[in-house]
Amino acid sequence: NNHVRMSLSFTVDRQHAEAVQPDAIKEIVRGNAHVFAGRQPDVLINTLNSKSIEIKVLFWGNDITKTTLTSAEVRAAIYRYLDKQGINVE
Repeated sequence: NNHVRMSLSFTVDRQHAEAVQPDAIKEIVRGNAHVFAGRQPDVLINTLNSKSIEIKVLFWGNDITKTTLTSAEVRAAIYRYLDKQGINVE
């Protein structure tokens, strides 16, 4: 097959941890035409330190030749979502 696993990471201020909604981020990822629909995306929230957390988004692309495009589109959509939620990405 031509599928590829992709990973994106975002670091946000710890005070916004509760505002991050993993299900909303999964919907954003699934909404991209280049994301493989046969596998569900994963959203992991990890503590980095006392001031920040890491949001890690794992998903499958349906075309290895569009890895950069897919990552860029998904990253931009997640940035827009986080910005609308008032969450600043570091």
